[in-house]
Amino acid sequence: MKSINSVIFFLVCYLTFSSAIGDRLDVTWGSFSSLPLTIKDANSNDWTRIDTTCSSSFGIRYIYKNDITLQLIFNTDEQLAGVQIVTVTEPPRQITPPWEQTSKNTWALTIYFRDPSTLCSSSLDEVADRLWLRNGTKSAHQLPITEQEMTPEWIKGGCVWTL
Repeated sequence: MKSINSVIFFLVCYLTFSSAIGDRLDVTWGSFSSLPLTIKDANSNDWTRIDTTCSSSFGIRYIYKNDITLQLIFNTDEQLAGVQIVTVTEPPRQITPPWEQTSKNTWALTIYFRDPSTLCSSSLDEVADRLWLRNGTKSAHQLPITEQEMTPEWIKGGCVWTL
């Protein structure tokens, strides 16, 4: 897997016939690299745990080869529960949610694939059976995963040709 140095990542979940919206998670910008779905897989593929305990906000986070720009979030069942996209350069404008300052020199965008309230409790729901976007320091907003769930404030996006 190539080193992940860019702040912008495109995460792709492939559709399956289960109730979840994906059976794997890939990161891409020109080529695909699969990400681990379990702590066991993360430990066997050069990912390093950065949290000593489970955080109710960020679960158990892992980074790849000391690169903090993409952090995988696992729950206490050792299953992938989300990702954080982190920048270590101060953004050029005032920070507004969903970006939040997570330390003196880092800002993060956090996306959950499971209900974030279950990060530190047992919850064997499927990965990617929902999407949540952390919206500030204490809340998360559930995102629609089908067109039928979209409300009028959502607009249809375009295609990114490099994916």
